[in-house]
Amino acid sequence: MGILFCSCKKGFLQQTDPESVSIPKFFTSEADVLLALNGCYQSLRDNNCLGEESDLYTDQRSDDTGTNDNQSNAGEPFQFNNFSILPTNTYLEKHWLALYQTITRCNVLLSNVDAVNFSSSTNKAQ
Repeated sequence: MGILFCSCKKGFLQQTDPESVSIPKFFTSEADVLLALNGCYQSLRDNNCLGEESDLYTDQRSDDTGTNDNQSNAGEPFQFNNFSILPTNTYLEKHWLALYQTITRCNVLLSNVDAVNFSSSTNKAQ
């Protein structure tokens, strides 16, 4: 019993992911900034955010378009069509999570871009 308590720091097992890279250690070059910027744009293209299939949150709420099954008036997608979205709608939850993931990625990029040395001020401004 005594061996178990002496083997770990403070009585708990301290684990770190050997594959992870901390944010300050990631932003070291222009290429890293470009990768992070591409990650911001990639999250915008997610269908839960503003991607090609995100019309459920925009056009399908009007009579401009409709890809839902007109024979059925049930299910979470139909709630968008007839303006009866419930707080438990998982489509809406995924949409908001995707939007805030994009905002978070952009904020991380903007918070760390000043720590990187750029080859020209034009590249940094861009």
